[in-house]
Amino acid sequence: MAGLCLWIVESTFFSTLLFTCRNIVGYAFSNSKEVVDYVADISYLLCLSFILDGFTAVLNGVARGCGWQHIGALISVVAYYLVGAPVGVYLAFSLEWNGKGLWCGVMVGSAVQATILAFVTASINWKEQAEKARKRIVSTENGLA
Repeated sequence: MAGLCLWIVESTFFSTLLFTCRNIVGYAFSNSKEVVDYVADISYLLCLSFILDGFTAVLNGVARGCGWQHIGALISVVAYYLVGAPVGVYLAFSLEWNGKGLWCGVMVGSAVQATILAFVTASINWKEQAEKARKRIVSTENGLA
């Protein structure tokens, strides 16, 4: 819950900051008006990325904390390589959305990853996880680890 609360504060703050400064941020990359305008144009996608990436980071942390790194890795592969990349390629090249299409593919991958991880996290038996953690602490204190 602490991670989710921090995610909400962080994503709200930085998304608001980026969207508010969308016409300025592009100057960090280039002095070209075309680049600055393009960054301003895709700023809403970047804001959504902050939100989705923060959420998936928290949920991936939960999976790692439970010792389920393999599940998190598998979900990442499925979400980004089997779903997000094909969607991005289709949007970028078939629909000619170019960079926006590729970014949308990444966003779709993040959304799929977040959705699957949310289901995994919701299905965790927290009492069982707490008991496993307690046993690890006791075995470490007794020098058994």
